[in-house]
Amino acid sequence: MKNIKNCPTQSDVIDTIINNIDIRGINKNRFYVEICKLFNADTYINAIGGLNLYDSMNFQNNGIKLLFLNSFKIHYKQFSSNFIQNLSIVDVLMFNNINEISGMLSQYNLITNDNFLHQ
Repeated sequence: MKNIKNCPTQSDVIDTIINNIDIRGINKNRFYVEICKLFNADTYINAIGGLNLYDSMNFQNNGIKLLFLNSFKIHYKQFSSNFIQNLSIVDVLMFNNINEISGMLSQYNLITNDNFLHQ
């Protein structure tokens, strides 16, 4: 994993994309493949909600592994007795200490859309 000090800033990333990829008329699959190529990435990780949006063969044909972040269900005490799931990270930060949050951040697995669709 890269040291965060060596990672480009969000502004640098956006500038690099704007200056190197013509986004007019490009579909989302091609766009993310081009971003991966631009930054020499061999893996693209998307939120689980994108499972049906991306063509894994398009990524694979370009030497890029397409993975999806599958978060496990977490539960913690909130203000009310009824737990409301999938709120923002701000909610998690409000109700949990750093050790609990650290544990929650590791509660996921990475899956391919092919593996998910064949379960």
